[in-house]
Amino acid sequence: MARLQGLGKYDRLYGINVRDALRAEFARRAASGEAWAASLADADVRFQNDATLFALGLSRLYPHERLLCLTLGTGLGSAFIEAGRPVAGRSGVPDSGMLYAEAYRGRLVDEQFGRRGILELADRMRARRPEQDVRDLADTARSGDIASLLVFREFGTRLVEMLSPYIHSFRPQRLILGGQIAKSSDLFAAELNALLQPYECELQTNNQVMEFTYLGIDALFQ
Repeated sequence: MARLQGLGKYDRLYGINVRDALRAEFARRAASGEAWAASLADADVRFQNDATLFALGLSRLYPHERLLCLTLGTGLGSAFIEAGRPVAGRSGVPDSGMLYAEAYRGRLVDEQFGRRGILELADRMRARRPEQDVRDLADTARSGDIASLLVFREFGTRLVEMLSPYIHSFRPQRLILGGQIAKSSDLFAAELNALLQPYECELQTNNQVMEFTYLGIDALFQ
């Protein structure tokens, strides 16, 4: 039963058994002659967070390692992986296995580490014109604009401050960033590397989020 609230378009699913709804739709389409839907009417339907699926897909590259994977988009998706399995409730990892609902400086992590967080920070630092999005800010920073560059450095400093206790307790061997904001990670990687170096943790970015998410879906059925 869906219990999503406050997430825009997903609010319409509240109170709906999504698994049953999907199967009913597949059955309706199969009955109307859409052959592809027939086998799906009785399919095993499973659900998982998209950031966790991305991380599970990546774990196929590093099957014996501890990974902390972040998807930086509208907000912050996250997953802790050890030997190909999600970790939750131990080694300093939140009970949910995710960081989005944790508190940082009195607010939710999800509100501060993604597009919303960067734009809010840029507005607070008076470094953004109203029409500028994150990509515009990144381009401006790379062109030498000090105000824009300072926004990303401050973002990196705050990201380090938030991640530090989890890096210390979980001790991942790799911190892997995906999502649109990860494409600007060259502007805040120095701050992250300074945090990771004592732990011998490698920072990576990955632009194949969808591909590895599908590998993660496959992993759900193994």
